[in-house]
Amino acid sequence: KDMPFKDLETHKATICPLLPMPCPQGCGDTIKRGNMPEHTTVHCPRTRVPCPVGCCKEEVFREDIQTHLLDPTKMMGHILSLNESLQEIRNRHEVEAGRQAQRIRSLERKHW
Repeated sequence: KDMPFKDLETHKATICPLLPMPCPQGCGDTIKRGNMPEHTTVHCPRTRVPCPVGCCKEEVFREDIQTHLLDPTKMMGHILSLNESLQEIRNRHEVEAGRQAQRIRSLERKHW
C-alpha cells in the first residue's frame, strides 16, 4: 500500500502486518505481526493451553502436554475422569436407547 514516507515508521511501529516480530510467548520464533494471533493460539509451544482431559483444570505449555498426560502423579486422576465421562456417555446412550425402543413399540402398535 502506498503511503507518505513520513508515515512509514509509525506504520511499522504500530500496525504493519508484515513486520517480523519476536513471539510474545518467548518461544524464540519470529512471526509476521499479521500472523501472530494464529501463531499464539494454534502453533506456539509456549502458549498455555488447558489439559485435554475433562475434569483436569490445569493449564500447561502446549509443548508440555505430552509430559503432563504421562505424569504418573496425574495419570490416576486422568483415568478416573475419563472413566467418569465414559459412564456418563453410557448412561445417556441407555436412556436414548430406551426412548427409541418405546418409540418403535408405539409405532408397531399403530401399524400392526
